[in-house]
Amino acid sequence: MYLALDSDDNFFKNIKEPTDRGQNRVFVDAQPVSIVPRETWGAAPARVETPLPGGVVKHVLYVYASHTRCCYSLDECSAQLRNLQQRCFDKDKDDIFYNFMIGGDGQVYEGRGWHLAPDKYLRLGDHMDPATIYVAYIGDFADINPNIKQWHAGWKLLEHGFRNKIISERDFFMYYCS
Repeated sequence: MYLALDSDDNFFKNIKEPTDRGQNRVFVDAQPVSIVPRETWGAAPARVETPLPGGVVKHVLYVYASHTRCCYSLDECSAQLRNLQQRCFDKDKDDIFYNFMIGGDGQVYEGRGWHLAPDKYLRLGDHMDPATIYVAYIGDFADINPNIKQWHAGWKLLEHGFRNKIISERDFFMYYCS
């Protein structure tokens, strides 16, 4: 079974085979997303935790460059995230910038998670809804794109958010930023 992500009102629908490869569809296998908790990658405690306004995610911003090297294993990605979190602390930030980060190993790493606001530094002006979470692909993609495992994990994270009613279907909007 595959999940079709649509630009229509039917955001997700189950299909047997990925036969309809229309321009606005991406097909993802229906395996659940693998989210690595903060404790597993060795995160330090956040200095301050600011709740996401309204408690429901309305917008998701995918960022192509986490300003780290690409990683392809739990150990490599964990080390990259610990370094990134320390750099954030060195800049007087409360925690790692992002809500989630996606490794080249196809796993999603929890940063601030679903229910905490991202760092104010990342907010893109007044037009961005405060109920926005930020998802970064681990790596610096100036010359290459994230790999297929990363793309699939990004879509699976969205599917998980919709399925568990963490993301508002009515108000949802998605952005990509490099």
